[in-house]
Amino acid sequence: MTLHLLAGVVASLVGLIPHAIFGDSMSFGTDFLVSTVVGGVAYLFTYYKLNGMREGNF
Repeated sequence: MTLHLLAGVVASLVGLIPHAIFGDSMSFGTDFLVSTVVGGVAYLFTYYKLNGMREGNF
């Protein structure tokens, strides 16, 4: 449960980066799509890294 929460917080913060950099130059749909994809990748990466650390696999 805690892994999902931490991964979600990291993903939401990382998902804001493309919007902060390219937000005004992209359309609403493109901004939403890029931020969603980047946040999803960050979520998966963070979750599996934290899960590996919990199991002792660094």
